[in-house]
Amino acid sequence: MADTGGFINVNDMVQSFYKNALNINQAVSNMVGIDVQWMRAVPVERQSDVIFQEHTLYNVECPVDVRVVAANSDYNPGNFNIDYFGIEYDAPFEIQVDKTTWENAFGPDVMPQKGDIVYIKLMNLLFEVATSTVIYGFGERETGYKVNLKKYTPRTIRRENGVHETIDDLTVGVEELFGDDISREVADIVDPEQTDMNNNTVKRDVFKTADLRSVVIEDVFLQQPGIHIARSYYNMEKATETVVYRTGDEVSRGEYRLLTAWVRMHSVTETESVTMSNQRREGSSIVYDVTGHSRPAEGEGIDLSKGNFYIHGTVSGLIREETGETWTYAVAFSQVDALRMKRRITNWDAGTLRSTRASVIPVLMGRHGSSTVFNASIVGTGSVYVKAGDDEAIVSVPGGMPANEWFGLAILIGPQSKVWIMREDQKSGDKLSVSGTALGKLRSAWQADTMYITASPADLTNIRYYSADGTEDEQTVRRDLTNITVTNASRAIVSDQADIPNDSPYIGQQR
Repeated sequence: MADTGGFINVNDMVQSFYKNALNINQAVSNMVGIDVQWMRAVPVERQSDVIFQEHTLYNVECPVDVRVVAANSDYNPGNFNIDYFGIEYDAPFEIQVDKTTWENAFGPDVMPQKGDIVYIKLMNLLFEVATSTVIYGFGERETGYKVNLKKYTPRTIRRENGVHETIDDLTVGVEELFGDDISREVADIVDPEQTDMNNNTVKRDVFKTADLRSVVIEDVFLQQPGIHIARSYYNMEKATETVVYRTGDEVSRGEYRLLTAWVRMHSVTETESVTMSNQRREGSSIVYDVTGHSRPAEGEGIDLSKGNFYIHGTVSGLIREETGETWTYAVAFSQVDALRMKRRITNWDAGTLRSTRASVIPVLMGRHGSSTVFNASIVGTGSVYVKAGDDEAIVSVPGGMPANEWFGLAILIGPQSKVWIMREDQKSGDKLSVSGTALGKLRSAWQADTMYITASPADLTNIRYYSADGTEDEQTVRRDLTNITVTNASRAIVSDQADIPNDSPYIGQQR
């Protein structure tokens, strides 16, 4: 220990704590500071005003991450004044930089200077340094810098060629974040099918033909309060003409489409109890002998159910007449559906099952020439069938689909296809439940000249067919099915609320 002559050098002792003070300041900055991108404006030494001896040209360096502390937290960047010389903020924004943080970023013997450019990430605003002063803290030594920032203004004395490109790289603008959504929303806002003031003559109806006798003008409400799903609907059992949309669709391989509609199937009366026996495999199908009290025709569709699960089959032939009132016939099922039923219910094919003659309800179809290239249909009361180009799939919906009740149907068609059913919860009576089922892969390309709906024992309304991106989920389905207006018309290929067709021209309106 150095000999101090018996006296304590208070100044030396105090100065020994200086490093601790710097460390404390840096710790505070790390805890409560905000991140900024600092671009120093460094003067070009050879460029100076010979009269005033001031630098006339500055190079802007690459941005460096710096953590600073906001001194006036009540600063509001929205407070500004406008005059003949541009926009100026009411008061400067004050920040403080501790000495250690600054020197770690830029080295010693350098301090913030007027003209430096500062981008504050949290505020997404660009500033420049108006003034900077040294903070003399502990022991009257430098502990940091106090910097007043003002609105950034481009200046010719600064070489700022890379500043805007740098900021673009650092930030994500509104256009980049929401550009596609904004474009679609603007297209929806100005969509003539929804916004034309002459909608009472329904200009959109020039895009379809339909049988007037099939249109029922009636508000459709769900029991749940506040859910109004339609103002009219098609009774397709009364339709003597096909509903034809004068629009087609061209789908590339791997593209997605979303079909939504509200459906009310008419009463199903041909239901009976049957038994199954003699399982065998024929080609790609599992065939059973089914015995019941009716005699279905060959090729007719049959829905068999056990509990809440359904399986769809096709009558492949009559085997024998057991008695005058009992018939046995062969029914072919998809191997995939048969295995699915086996996983859901052990010995599902034993005992008694419920059999329903499966009416086919086309929800939307597409034709190219004389060929049907697209078909989305409900088969019976428990299955949904989709054909898209060369691909086709059928899936049994758990719980089936109710008769004489409105339910929402949504089908996502593409590489990862899915079916959703929205129905009222019969237990609570005031809640809409949505259940989803995987449909399979429908990836082939196809092209339709026209889209259409044929007659069936069902009511249909709010038929909407959109281009999709494959991210559609239960939330998307809830939004689309519970909204009486079209929310994404810019992507709609078919949008039909079962309005009465009206091709008459608009004449005028007295005001």
